[in-house]
Amino acid sequence: MLRLRTLGTLRLEGPHGVLLAGKRKELALLAYLARRAPAAVPRAELAELLWGDREEARARHSLRQALLALKRALGDVLVVAGDGVAVAAGAVELDAAAFQGELEAGRVEAALAWWGGGFMGPHDDLGSGAYRVWVDGERARLRRLLEAALERWVTDAEARAEWPVMAERAARWAELDPHAVRPCALRVEALLLDGRTELARAEHAAFGARLAAAGEGEPPAEWVRLAERIGRGGGGRPQAPA
Repeated sequence: MLRLRTLGTLRLEGPHGVLLAGKRKELALLAYLARRAPAAVPRAELAELLWGDREEARARHSLRQALLALKRALGDVLVVAGDGVAVAAGAVELDAAAFQGELEAGRVEAALAWWGGGFMGPHDDLGSGAYRVWVDGERARLRRLLEAALERWVTDAEARAEWPVMAERAARWAELDPHAVRPCALRVEALLLDGRTELARAEHAAFGARLAAAGEGEPPAEWVRLAERIGRGGGGRPQAPA
């Protein structure tokens, strides 16, 4: 099976190594088809997606050349029938699809093993406005799924009063998005609940300094409340649920 990596990068891996190295347009075309698989996509849609800035005849010619390159490299993986183009079902493992599936199944750690960064990485400049809209939409949707899953993952440990687990999970979330307030706030909260007040104070101060250096303006209310708790010496340890 072929594996197409699109999270933070754009790379096609086969049994014997990397395929289509440096062929960014062809790989972007394959990514679009793989995301839609096994449905067929009309040629006109593909031409507009990646060559919409050209007149129609030139765009269709460029599409034909890209499809020929894919066909030579992939063989029967690429299915071209009439006006439609598709990727054969089960022929390409798409990391974005695997990542989404793990999140939807509640397997956060398995999902994180797939995560390498935003969808298509820096390769969001390969086509027309329609291509950019598609990339931005996929990127935002996957990011929302990730953030919602991480929130549940951390607060699940909080609900079970597993403060060290909560702190570790919040730290992993913060590593993925170091400028986001929410994971850092949950991390500081967990440290306070675990009785590690000095570490909570140090991490709160360090993140607050990063916010100020980034010119983020007034800190959010959640962050201010944590500062007040730290100033009072911490928040104590609630009783674990029965």
